[in-house]
Amino acid sequence: MAAFSVGAGCGGDDTGSAPESLSEADTQEVETVLDSAFVNSDPADCAEIYTEKALDQAITLETDDLVSACEEDIEQAKGSGDADAIDVTELEGTPADATATVTFDGGELNGASATVALIEDDGWRIDELTDVEVEDLASVAEGQRESLKSLGFVDKSSSECLLGYLENEVGVEEFERSVVEGKQDYIFDSARLCLGGGSDAVALTLIVNEQLLDAGLPKGQANCVAAFVLAELDGVTLEDIATDPEAKKMYERSALKGAKECVGLGF
Repeated sequence: MAAFSVGAGCGGDDTGSAPESLSEADTQEVETVLDSAFVNSDPADCAEIYTEKALDQAITLETDDLVSACEEDIEQAKGSGDADAIDVTELEGTPADATATVTFDGGELNGASATVALIEDDGWRIDELTDVEVEDLASVAEGQRESLKSLGFVDKSSSECLLGYLENEVGVEEFERSVVEGKQDYIFDSARLCLGGGSDAVALTLIVNEQLLDAGLPKGQANCVAAFVLAELDGVTLEDIATDPEAKKMYERSALKGAKECVGLGF
């Protein structure tokens, strides 16, 4: 990891005094922020512990309301991607900004390490994930296996297919790059293959149907709504729903309309 450095202005401080380092209170607050972000994710933290830059890095949806998108993502994830614990192995900085190296135990980055940049802005906030290092992609896959189990609506065979795609088709370098850049295209490719046999439409139908069943809808009504959504979203891709606000709204409206239609039909 590149050492955290403090830039000097022209002329500088001719006293030769060292820059002020993190206080014990700052260190504790930074560690609390990291724990909240990676172990105990909470929608209420979206406006409190992230900068706009960090949210823009993490949110795939193209929106001006990043906080709301963050809150919705965390609500839907239900903590499925959270680590069981983190180890902050390095923490350096000043009262204004800091850099931490975080190693993950469990969760979607199980066994990996990340370099996290933070700034002090009316409280410490995560500003950016600057680097991710993976020694063993199988460990990451194992963490993601547990995450998929906790979601409930991905069956075992689909789960193994998704994880096999990660290990065999993605590779370490692409995975590291995709996490840092916030562009995890492989997720859409693997979902299309493993859930839809290569078809966006089939994958969307399965996802909608299983989510509705997981929410407690009767099987007949869930199947009816999923079929209705599929008809309404002809030509819409998984990427569209994840990144395009209009496609996402169309998806949500079609699900609500489908629920009303299916209830009216007696399902």
